[in-house]
Amino acid sequence: MLLARVEQRLSTSRPTAEKVAWLQALELTDAAAAIPWFAFACGLPDLATQQGSPVSTFALQRLTSLAPHMHEARAALGRVALDPVGVPIELRRRAASNFAALAKGQELLEFQQGLLAEQDELLRAGVLVTLETRADQQDVEAARALAWLAPGPPATGSGN
Repeated sequence: MLLARVEQRLSTSRPTAEKVAWLQALELTDAAAAIPWFAFACGLPDLATQQGSPVSTFALQRLTSLAPHMHEARAALGRVALDPVGVPIELRRRAASNFAALAKGQELLEFQQGLLAEQDELLRAGVLVTLETRADQQDVEAARALAWLAPGPPATGSGN
């Protein structure tokens, strides 16, 4: 019953606090079922209110919180990070850095591929800084991703 009403509640012009409450109730009922709705909510208009944080920011925080323990949450976080149309760039940047901090194995490889098409330099820079931190902590997967994504040394002229 709750799932059937979530999209309607999130898509309408209801107060931010009510939308957040719906997402919280959904997570408490079934965290796995809440993940796609958190990803959906990341694309909602980000209008701050005096009642609390915007819905999209709340949704990103919850995805990030679930991601260390749930593959589905990490995957959703990666999709949010690479969505150039539906998600505001500031949220995408945070999602990308969070994903880079948490991604494992194949997830990180697939994310690297998605970053090839990314035009936002700040998003890419945030990912690189996060991967550098992981590589400094002897994280082999992050070191490989960093080597693949980091810009190479400047080209030198061969002289004439």
